[in-house]
Amino acid sequence: MMNGSADIPVESIQIGAKSDVYFVVQYESEKRFDIPDDCGAWDSLSGTTVYRLFTVSSENKMKNVSQKNEQICAKKIVKKKITYVPMEPQPEDIIT
Repeated sequence: MMNGSADIPVESIQIGAKSDVYFVVQYESEKRFDIPDDCGAWDSLSGTTVYRLFTVSSENKMKNVSQKNEQICAKKIVKKKITYVPMEPQPEDIIT
């Protein structure tokens, strides 16, 4: 913790490297709170957001799936070519 305690809200977040830390801030509606983005991860122009779909297999493992033609498909590589095979039966629960 940069401020020494997870229970004490901080007034600002220092610019610079941060690793495996989090901050507690207290929101006040009349006060603007600016959080610097040192690494650019939250910059919608230069950062990326990965959108993936998952389903849970019968072995309770998460499996990455894709949606093609309104069907949930498993990604397969056949003869060095990516193909999408519709899952049978179609999974009921999809995790985004």
